[in-house]
Amino acid sequence: MRFYKISTLFLGIFLALFFCLSCQNSDKKEIDSNPIKLLFGGDILLDRGVRVEIEKKGIVSLFDSLKPIFDEYKSENDFILANLECPLVNQNTPIPKRFSFGAPTHYADSLKNIGFTHLFLANNHTNDHHRKGLSSTFYSLKKNGIIGIGYGETHSESCKPVFIEKENTKIAIFSVVRVPLESWHRMENKPSICQASTTELVEKIKQLRKKEPQIIIIISLHWGTEYKFLPKAEQRKEAYLLTKAGADAIIGHHPHVTQSIEFVNDKPVFYSLGNFVFDQEGELKDRCILTGFEIQSREINSILIYPLQIKNAVPQFFAEKDSVKKSIFEKKLKILSKGVIFEKVLKPNTKNYSSFLIRNK
Repeated sequence: MRFYKISTLFLGIFLALFFCLSCQNSDKKEIDSNPIKLLFGGDILLDRGVRVEIEKKGIVSLFDSLKPIFDEYKSENDFILANLECPLVNQNTPIPKRFSFGAPTHYADSLKNIGFTHLFLANNHTNDHHRKGLSSTFYSLKKNGIIGIGYGETHSESCKPVFIEKENTKIAIFSVVRVPLESWHRMENKPSICQASTTELVEKIKQLRKKEPQIIIIISLHWGTEYKFLPKAEQRKEAYLLTKAGADAIIGHHPHVTQSIEFVNDKPVFYSLGNFVFDQEGELKDRCILTGFEIQSREINSILIYPLQIKNAVPQFFAEKDSVKKSIFEKKLKILSKGVIFEKVLKPNTKNYSSFLIRNK
């Protein structure tokens, strides 16, 4: 009897050790061998003054100065995203509104060659040429291997996230427009861009989080007030509700200037990245940031920002002669983002390169 009890005890210890080792091995299997890197940019216009520059040198030339950044996001685990603020159409059929933009569909091929993998379509200009123009934009991108986010053949479909999945990490990305749209009505059974309300978006996030607890959820929002450097009170409330519901990050655009960065419920919120490729100047409309996320094993491990200036529609690093402009812009960004720590990142042998690691205080 005593022998039986001792044998049972040893068997129990053995099984417990075996179980623990199995758990450790299981945890190791869930560690991604390579991180996923996402680079986000703000508003891209391909018409008006930008089109003048394109006709001189081509679209690809607009991004030549950013090669040191884009080269960091070139692996099969890397993705480059931005807000396309211009429909791609071959017929000029604008809706009645103050500003209507348009660019030829063959520009999509150049956007792909530059390195863009996804473009946000839920904004106040992809609808500038009616629903046919909206569909033309989405399918022109798709034909060239770029995924448009925030578009659907119905409104419900437009509000579905796009998924990126590598190894053990899965990312869901929503694109939603939150500003009023001129000469446009939300219609359920027509080609649409996502106009989900805060309440609707919160519910979608909660449902997705419940279904897939480990998923990374990123929300692109076209929102805010143009040319203002701080978000409105209702935006801050919306950011709180979205992150509380389960959003891991918010990427904002529309104001045409770079706004504050904030950590809400410990999640990064970029209220506005500012213009990316645009023809506006003055009052910091020709300053912007890009932001890069490194995601590994279901977590956002690090966040980089790249401060840039825009000259003749071309985004670029600040040259030495522009050091005062650079200093003013970076100082303003830090003052606006008072709850954020900025750590300078140096990259040897790269002229004028500038970036910061950011984290919550």
